[in-house]
Amino acid sequence: MAETVTVNLPAHEVYRLLVDYFKRERMRVKYSVEPSLIEVAAGSLLGSPHDVKTEIAPENGKTLTEFRFDFAKTYAGMLLALMICLVILGLLFGPIGIALMLVGAAMTAIGAPRKTHALEKSFIDKVTSYLSNAEKAERQTK
Repeated sequence: MAETVTVNLPAHEVYRLLVDYFKRERMRVKYSVEPSLIEVAAGSLLGSPHDVKTEIAPENGKTLTEFRFDFAKTYAGMLLALMICLVILGLLFGPIGIALMLVGAAMTAIGAPRKTHALEKSFIDKVTSYLSNAEKAERQTK
């Protein structure tokens, strides 16, 4: 999913604010190109970090900030864990264990998109609030 936020600050200032925010929140900055790109390992879903790529672009005196979320590693980890559990339950309990595991896998597959959407929304809300407060502080100093 991608989400775009417009900020009434220069791109270099948005870049600096976001880097500071990510470091303060103990997110690992994996890659960055000032002032247009920041990629971080953020939060977690089942203990596995997901990546967020932030693209920053000036436009008409404002800055467009696009956040792209990547849960591929998280889903790969979940799939691996499900496969291991399937083998173990199959060995221990035979067909009943496999059936229970498949039901659990289906429930996880149904709930995972809802959970990732909630993580994305929470992330965007926190960052937007932080940038909004920075905008207000900037206006008050003028």
